[in-house]
Order: sequence, then structure tokens, then C-alpha cells
Amino acid sequence: MTYYRTIAYLITLWAFSTSACNSNADQQKENQEEITLSIEVEQEDLQSTAALERVNEEGKFIFVDSITFKDQKAEITLEAQEPEFFRVVFGEGMYIPLIMGKEDVQISEVNFTQNPPFKLSGSKDIENYNQISALFEQFNQKADQLQAIYSEAEERGEAAQIKDSLNTVFQALQEEHIEKLKTMLDEMMPSVTVIYGLSLLDAQQDYDYMQDFAKRLKTTMPNSVAAQRFIKYMDQLAQGNTGKQEMPSFGLEVGVQAPDFSLPTPAGKQVSLSSLKGQYVLLDFWAAWCGPCRQENPNVVAAYERFKEQNFTVLGVSLDKNREKWLKAIEKDNLQWTQVSDLQYWESSVVPLYKIEGIPMNYLIDPEGKIIAKNLRGEALQEKLAEVLK
Repeated sequence: MTYYRTIAYLITLWAFSTSACNSNADQQKENQEEITLSIEVEQEDLQSTAALERVNEEGKFIFVDSITFKDQKAEITLEAQEPEFFRVVFGEGMYIPLIMGKEDVQISEVNFTQNPPFKLSGSKDIENYNQISALFEQFNQKADQLQAIYSEAEERGEAAQIKDSLNTVFQALQEEHIEKLKTMLDEMMPSVTVIYGLSLLDAQQDYDYMQDFAKRLKTTMPNSVAAQRFIKYMDQLAQGNTGKQEMPSFGLEVGVQAPDFSLPTPAGKQVSLSSLKGQYVLLDFWAAWCGPCRQENPNVVAAYERFKEQNFTVLGVSLDKNREKWLKAIEKDNLQWTQVSDLQYWESSVVPLYKIEGIPMNYLIDPEGKIIAKNLRGEALQEKLAEVLK
């Protein structure tokens, strides 16, 4: 499974609404004409300016206002509205997602060199978001423990003996995690916060579950723009749903020739896609800052280890901007295949070339350079490779 289909999809759907409350204090918040966003940063190089952006009706980010810091603090006032997804954008591709609607919101302890890099508070929707984030942090910690076990075994030359068993444990961990997430989302309704959680699911594997939620949102939140975007997305899937393995997806179409490009490795060597012609290549778009990419990496590692001696390789293309974090992620996630990046983030030359609307994203390319599959996740990746590498 995959935790959310694409970053662009996640950003488009990350919109929240406040739950109905009966107390006088909550009613007073509902009646506020203005709300305040307060920000306090700890990281020194972030203490000049930032930008506040909002998702519009088309799911695109639009500029709202500049944010200027004084003594490490900033405050901005907005008109109260139906809750929607915003983000505060700093330099170097760093941003903070948040929900703002009818309650004041606070961002504190902002420091992207630490984990967690920030703290959100101020509304029920933020609390729900924090709850989902905590669940994913628990999963990440357990996944890191499995990765550490594998790395230690690899150093001893015993990785082959435990690979299959570790993969079984990891798959069970994923399934348990998703069931916990679904239970959490059921309990959070009728908050639009659930859209964030739903966007972390796989639109193929969890299609029926997500369609059921779309129906519930139609009746419980008919006036929510965020809910309407999610409903529209699911309607589009339903129109093209001739089978759950044939769902429409972003990017280039299967069957076309993969466009050639050349990007530098960490050592500065230019590597082109065409230089790998004659092999089956998984073109894997990812980034160190992309949580779902990092969570998917163990699956790619397992596939690479299983098929690397069968005319198969992986070419990792990073949309990072920070070289140090990119290299650290390569090492930590044990990505032994060729890695390239121009470190231009979403301005990378490959983004429009491959119509990348979000990551993680991958294309499986045959020895003649033709795309034969895309967006292969989890077990689907190894199943497809077993099929073509007979």
C-alpha cells in the first residue's frame, strides 16, 4: 500500500473543518469575524520573512500575504471562514501545512533541523491532524527498527537469510497501521480532517472505503469546499473504474517512450536514462523530505535486492533541494542504486518532462525504453517485476 498517492494530491486534499461543539466558548469561536495566526521560530535562518498560501477551489496554492518576523515572532490576522488548507512557506523548499478557519492557530518551536520540525495547536482540526501525525510517527519508528535490523544483518552478510521474514513483518506492520488509521478516521467524523487521513490511503487498494467516505461527506458536509474537492476526485476515479487495477493516475501514459534526460550523481557525474537502455529500469522519483517516499523505500530496496541480478536496476531521481539531507537519506535508507538530482526541488527539469504532480512516483521502463507500468507500490512492484523478468 501507499500512504498517500502523491504529494500534490495530498496538498490538494489537505483541508479541514471544525467539528460541531455545544459549549459557549466554542460557539464564541464560531462567531469570530477574524482569526489570528501566530508563529514563533527557533531556527535563526528562518527569522526574516515567509509567505502564507491557501488552496483555492481548483486545488492550487495561491499567495495570501507575506509574513515578517520580529524577535523570532510573527502574527497575521485573517477573516474567519470555512476551514481550509493553508501553508507557511519558508526558503529551501520548507513549509508548514496547517488548517485555518474559525479558530486562532499557533505554530511554535519551528526548527527544520530538529524532529519534529514544528508544533501546531489551536483548534480541534489541528488536534486531529496531530493525532494522525503521531500515528505515522509510531509507524516510522517501528519501520526504522526493521531497517536497522536489516542493515546490521547486511553488514554480517546475513541479509539474505532474514529478508523474506523481515518483509513479512513489515507488510503486517503496514496492515495494522492502516486499520488503526481507518478506526481513527471513523471516530473523527464529521470533521473534514478525515480528508487528510483518506489521502494517506491507496486509492486502488482502499477504493471502496474511500468511496464510502465520499458518500458520507456529501450528506454531512455539503457546503465544504475541501470535501467537494475530495468528492470530485473520487467521482473521477469512479468514472474510469473498470477494475481497481486500471484506475486513472497522474503522469505519462503506459506504452509511451520514456523521455531521456541527464542529471548529476552526488559525485557530480552526469547519468542519462538512455545510458541504462537494455535493462529494465525502475525510474523512482522521491525526496528526503517526502515521508511517503521514505516509507516506500524499504519496498524498493527489497525489490532491488531480489531482482538486481536479472537485468533490472533502479534510477533514483530526487526532488530535493538540500544536498546534505539528500545524501543522509540515501545512506539511512540503504539506497544502493544510482541516484541523481539537480537539487532544484519542484523546479527540476524532470518535473514537467514526466508530468510529475507529486511523489512518490515511479515508472517501470523496458529495455527498449518504453514505459510498461507506473506507480507500482508495495507488493505490486515485486509482482510486476516477477511477471516481466521471467
